Amino acid sequence: MRTPAHTHAPFSYIDTVKFEFTFLEEFLLLAHEKGVLENPVERLKYITAAHLASIHYGITTMGLRRPLNPILGETGMSETSRGSKLYLE
Repeated sequence: MRTPAHTHAPFSYIDTVKFEFTFLEEFLLLAHEKGVLENPVERLKYITAAHLASIHYGITTMGLRRPLNPILGETGMSETSRGSKLYLE
């Protein structure tokens, strides 16, 4: 189903993937500090909490509009405050 361009968010899907990884690094470092990464159930809890936090952050930042489909050959790069890098294509 086609939709008018003005109903989409002003960025592509690759830009929205950055929001999905916003809190993952922080939650995994917190889990490492608490020593719970070896327990698969506790690790899953932290990863789930990180994704839920990222979904909330993405909705409050970007709204509920759908992103544009990625353009062929589009790339993206994101760097966290701790120096981790995320490359997207």
